[in-house]
Amino acid sequence: MAEIHHILGSIFRDIAQSVFSSDLYSRDISHYYEQDPLLRHFPTPRTQIEELDVQLKFAISDVILNPTQSVGRESSAATIFIDFSYDLSEHFFDALSDALEGRQGIARDTWRKLNSLEQRIYLRQDLLKYFQRNQGSLIQEGEFQVGEALNELEGLLSRRVKWMLSDSELPDEQVEQIQERVLKAVGLKKQLQALVKPLRYAWQNEGDFKVEVEVLANKLQDLPESILGSVNVKTTIRNYIWSEVEHEGRKWWSLTPE
Repeated sequence: MAEIHHILGSIFRDIAQSVFSSDLYSRDISHYYEQDPLLRHFPTPRTQIEELDVQLKFAISDVILNPTQSVGRESSAATIFIDFSYDLSEHFFDALSDALEGRQGIARDTWRKLNSLEQRIYLRQDLLKYFQRNQGSLIQEGEFQVGEALNELEGLLSRRVKWMLSDSELPDEQVEQIQERVLKAVGLKKQLQALVKPLRYAWQNEGDFKVEVEVLANKLQDLPESILGSVNVKTTIRNYIWSEVEHEGRKWWSLTPE
């Protein structure tokens, strides 16, 4: 038994190999054309495949959850983190607005900056970057590491408050009070703990499947047509040539389309 991507990959490899073998033959006979006084006036023959249509018949023999593949898991986790980053950004700015309400020393331009959509987008992007860069350490064997995320995100949000108030006339002591109040209002630990179950579910149930198939004639000949599947692949051969490339004083050889 094999997987479809192995079979199709082998077919594409053999197609490329057939062109290579044909080019080797053209290379060998080109010497005869060169040396023969009559053949020298004829072009050397070379076979070129412009288009190839392949139909593969198969029957699915087994479908297995493949623990070594994590694309589905990572995609599901990324969706959870995207939603979380959006919600956390909204909670953060709501908490910051409440903490600053009625305070003196906040210029109009600073207040406008604090409540802008642009700042909300920047925070979401920073949160997403954090999850993207640290997803491997944040999810270990399906378990979300709440403590690690809590320490990092508390620091990220505290720094964001301090940076956003850097143009204000508030003393450092008040800025620290605002940081504490915002973090408490956001309830970051509780929000992170709410991610444990959905991330665990995604890790346990969203793995990629390995589909094993039978493609040999003696395995398929007695099977009814109704249970057979097929894949139609139409492909073309695109030729590349080695060319010298120069850019900003540097030269190198590169494969470019013919």
